Amino acid sequence: MIFDRDDFLSSIETYKHQFRNFIEQEKKNLSFLQNRFEQMGIVNSLSKLTTTDYFEFEGDETVAKNEIIHSLHSGLMITTCGRFEYHLILVCEVVQRALEIGVSHKDVHGSGIRNVANYFDALFKLKLSKSSEYKRVIEWLEVRNLLTHHYGTAETDKQFEKIFAVDMSFDHDSNMIFVSMNDCHRLLKDFEIFSLFLFAQLESVADESEEL
Repeated sequence: MIFDRDDFLSSIETYKHQFRNFIEQEKKNLSFLQNRFEQMGIVNSLSKLTTTDYFEFEGDETVAKNEIIHSLHSGLMITTCGRFEYHLILVCEVVQRALEIGVSHKDVHGSGIRNVANYFDALFKLKLSKSSEYKRVIEWLEVRNLLTHHYGTAETDKQFEKIFAVDMSFDHDSNMIFVSMNDCHRLLKDFEIFSLFLFAQLESVADESEEL
């Protein structure tokens, strides 16, 4: 594929900076919410709770962790996943404009990160879908799907395997997935690792083109 290397790198670098800002803002959002929850007395320490913990609400009422954690932390995880995949799709659009080609990510099968990986694998033969960074993100998104489409619970062995793959816990009585603030931080860290890997791969495409 023939393209202007400098224009391509400039476009990638610009959006790489924007993507980094997105990741950093998500980190700040998680830290802010954790601090606010603790200051308000809703929980004593969200990141240290276990599946047997209960916490105080307004100093008087005791609320089971299932109801609070599922509504707060699972919501954070679902939202973070959605924003992450949205920004990945924008990377595809940036690359398409930089290359000035008619082939869009919409012309490739898959959705979300699978669509992104298939698009770049088709364009540059990067084999993103074979990387450990990609597979780790997929593991998190499998849990996201359980939270979104399966009421945040697991029933089958295959579903429990998805929970264990990312080292998360569940309530043994209700089979409800236990999402902690620490899980949200770990998820975001793995998303950051994948994004750095992705941009490094795209930059390598430009480096290889210079040698042609």
